Amino acid sequence: MKIKLKLDVPRYGERPEDNPRDAFWERFNRDSGRGFEPRLFEAQLHREFAQRLEGLLNSDLEARLVRSSAIRAVFLSRRPPIRVHLLNITYGSIELWLNIFGITNDAVREQVFTALLAFGPMAFNQTLQTDVPLSAQVEMLRGETPSKSNGVLWALMNGSLLIPIGLSLYVLYVAFNALEAEKNELKKERSELFNALAKQNADLSSAIVTQSGNLAASAKAMQDLQSSLVQEQAKRLVNPTALPSPSPNSTK
Repeated sequence: MKIKLKLDVPRYGERPEDNPRDAFWERFNRDSGRGFEPRLFEAQLHREFAQRLEGLLNSDLEARLVRSSAIRAVFLSRRPPIRVHLLNITYGSIELWLNIFGITNDAVREQVFTALLAFGPMAFNQTLQTDVPLSAQVEMLRGETPSKSNGVLWALMNGSLLIPIGLSLYVLYVAFNALEAEKNELKKERSELFNALAKQNADLSSAIVTQSGNLAASAKAMQDLQSSLVQEQAKRLVNPTALPSPSPNSTK
């Protein structure tokens, strides 16, 4: 299947272009900060772009195996199922003429066609090691026309990277929920620890109060015993011949 993938950099009121090639790379260098000559970029695209795009397309198809028996059949028949060749580079913006092999049925055709809108700009930036926002358009060549459903997807995805952005938002959503769950669990653990410490402190305070009462009673008993002994000793000193007072239980 021969396809023309057209990519462009956002324009900011530039004057009409006398040289589309130089104008595109001037805008690209403006947004990327690279400053390379067009021929160097083009040589890098010829070396790496098709391979990077091929890898992204096959990864996307493999991720959808569980949902489509038609796509699964392609993967079971050969590896890699989709192969991409870069035939030529022309300019209006920049136009990458591709020959894509392995399109064996309508399900695979529609998926590849849709994926090109998202992964074409991604493969372009990966090849040139940049991160420039690019709009994308896809055109089938030699009389091949996209299905009606693809026309709707064109309108939705042209000039954007909805699939990567959607995946990023989903990852952030999952991470946020995980952090919220972890925060709630930590809050629960802190509350349980606080309650345990409060109970332990209350038990310790009660034990201290009880022990203090016991110590006070013991101290009073010791003081009474000492006072009794002192009084007895004083009596002996005053009347040495006096016998100790008989206890109430003694007999005469």
